[in-house]
Amino acid sequence: METAPMGTKRPSAGGWGRGSSSRNPFDLGGKRNDLACGSLAAWHFRYKPSSACGRDVADLHLKAMTNPEAGGQRFIAVAGSAVSMGEVAKILRARLGDAARKVPRFDGPDWFFRLAAKVMPQFKGMVPQLGIVRNASNAKAKRMLHWSPRPTEEVIVATAESLLAFGLVKNKR
Repeated sequence: METAPMGTKRPSAGGWGRGSSSRNPFDLGGKRNDLACGSLAAWHFRYKPSSACGRDVADLHLKAMTNPEAGGQRFIAVAGSAVSMGEVAKILRARLGDAARKVPRFDGPDWFFRLAAKVMPQFKGMVPQLGIVRNASNAKAKRMLHWSPRPTEEVIVATAESLLAFGLVKNKR
């Protein structure tokens, strides 16, 4: 997998970045596109983003605002190392059991998504992200602000459980 250098024009945790389309590449034209409802058939695409829990991001903001040493500093709010869609799928299947039965089991080949993008415009935004690893470090936030984000696996499972609880993922047989 290719690692994208920080400061590229590719989407970042804070938004879709300068120079990139303002359109979310994971928006499939209003169709459900989450792993849990299996809308990408049996495959997920090769993309490896860093993530963080919204509660942890809020906590980091409060720590930064109340610590005088944090003035003028920038902190990256990520839970840990980047996790691939395949790893997310394995975590969901292991922790959610039957609720994750539609989660894709296989990495789709890049050529499939490139070809799909030619005939299905909703896949076009995905193509530049294929094989990208979006690693970022939270070491500065941990060191300066004594910040402790939740583990990535916990963030993934809590997000999925919330989506299920609020009915945002169809989970019918």
